[in-house]
Amino acid sequence: MTTSTKLMPEQVNRPTQYGYQRSVVANWCELIAGDTVLLLGPLAEERHRGTVDAISADGSVMWLLLEHAGGRKLFHHVDGYHTLVDPVRTAPGDQ
Repeated sequence: MTTSTKLMPEQVNRPTQYGYQRSVVANWCELIAGDTVLLLGPLAEERHRGTVDAISADGSVMWLLLEHAGGRKLFHHVDGYHTLVDPVRTAPGDQ
């Protein structure tokens, strides 16, 4: 039996604390250290939020510094995580 891991619209469209929309990232090679991400696991209750610390060259693994002093944790892309990245907030005039 397989479970669906399709993202619900309310998961993608929920605004961030700054009112911006998150972007879905399928390829972890597109992320850079310092990006703030939300990982949604294959199980509905599995959620991890933090800052990208490092990504392997092939994008197969990611080290995440978890928020609320949760430590540093390694995630494997093949485990089926959906990745939402928060937009970068720029200072006025940095456009």
